[in-house]
Amino acid sequence: MYDEIRSGSNGTKTWNVDGMGKPAAIAACQSAADVSAAVAFCARHCHPHGVRTCVAGGRHSHQCMANGSFVIDLSGLKGITVNEEEGHVDVMGGSLQGDIDEATEAYGLATTAGHVASTGCGGLIVQGGHGYLERKFGMVIDNLLQVEMVVADGGIVVADEEQNTDLFWAIRGGGGNFGVVVRFRIRLHPVPGKIYAGQRIHAPLGAGSWFPDRATLVRAFSRVTAESEDDNATGLLVMPCGGPVIENLVYIGPMEDGEQYFAKHKNEVGYPLLDNMKGRSYHLDVQRFAPAGGGNFYMAGVLVPKMSDRLAEALGHCVTSANGPGRKTNCLVFVLPMGGAVSRKMPEDTAYPHRTSLLWVLIQGEWIGDPGTPEYEERRARVVAWCGMVKENITPFSIGHYGVLSEVDTHGNAGENVKDEKERTSAENAVNDGGAVGNRDTNAGFCAMTLGGKRNVYGPNLPRLRGIKKRYDPDNLFNVNDNILPE
Repeated sequence: MYDEIRSGSNGTKTWNVDGMGKPAAIAACQSAADVSAAVAFCARHCHPHGVRTCVAGGRHSHQCMANGSFVIDLSGLKGITVNEEEGHVDVMGGSLQGDIDEATEAYGLATTAGHVASTGCGGLIVQGGHGYLERKFGMVIDNLLQVEMVVADGGIVVADEEQNTDLFWAIRGGGGNFGVVVRFRIRLHPVPGKIYAGQRIHAPLGAGSWFPDRATLVRAFSRVTAESEDDNATGLLVMPCGGPVIENLVYIGPMEDGEQYFAKHKNEVGYPLLDNMKGRSYHLDVQRFAPAGGGNFYMAGVLVPKMSDRLAEALGHCVTSANGPGRKTNCLVFVLPMGGAVSRKMPEDTAYPHRTSLLWVLIQGEWIGDPGTPEYEERRARVVAWCGMVKENITPFSIGHYGVLSEVDTHGNAGENVKDEKERTSAENAVNDGGAVGNRDTNAGFCAMTLGGKRNVYGPNLPRLRGIKKRYDPDNLFNVNDNILPE
């Protein structure tokens, strides 16, 4: 039973196999009461003895199955209830993004919900929640109406704009620092049955305006996106080693308007070799653009205010053939525009502070092989080195970080104890003030283990978050995250 639950063969499969450690125990929860009992057990019997508490939902996080930890598994806590009349959806904590899409499609309603159908709602939402709808409707946290969650003493509380308002503010961007959310209530919005969407694939040959190089393509794409309306929900994939540059283009509005908009801007980025734009279902097609299958992944990223010429040149240099990660790997860089409704919120409106960032540059590396073999470790090392090289080159342009990615590297050390207050403080400073390069053997906590450079996660909201942390989790039970220390 342990192996089945750990691998997810009996429910939600672990997406990032590289992050799948061997927990000391796993609590397979199927109700809020189960989660409450598990949290109370961890507070009394695990945390005092240095056994860390992890939470597994969609299992994309490299922190959900840590070595030697006690895992609270939410894969049995799924369920979606659509309230069409009130215009909201109740989402149980172990549900996946694709579950929301499937449930809301029949009503012609949707909410911002990530880019990959297998992503867990619990981990996605509490960090902020990006997705194709964010420029039009805001991030998931901007549409969050209420949460029901288990806090560090095992108590079950409801938080919204009228009750436990400080916790409701903190959970919208403060990550998993404050408890385990067992139910989300999220605002829904109408979307057309068919929207205009697809891909345009470019050959970055550096041959004039028809086939420009990668830096020129990135620069042009970012310029067009920055000047676009909120209905334009796009993304750019840049592949190294002679690979293509791919525009993922989505128009969240009437299909005829989308056709006109993308026809107007068709060749402003470059002349594509392939254009498969057409009418598609948002729920069943667009939300399935990204493969949902798992593998061995390593990810890093930064938030930037704009795509400057120097940043575009840096990205172009990083993905040239000479700088590739090598065979048996699959690496790429995503350029994901934000702005629109996201930037119309003030940094202090929610715990997520990076409202002025217009681009999320996400670096992803993947490799094949069986964990524990020499080939696996050699390929992993190449991928990590490539991701680190790209991250180092673009970090000078960053204003902060979003998401607990693999750059906060565990790879089997997630069960290590936080030794003392001095090391915990050092770890938190790395999250918010800019930490140095970390390694897999540190005991200072995940947040200190970065690929280097400034790691500004909570910005000016940190002091308020620390006060709320002290109220709801004074002993720092929930520390497997971009950790916030109690005040």
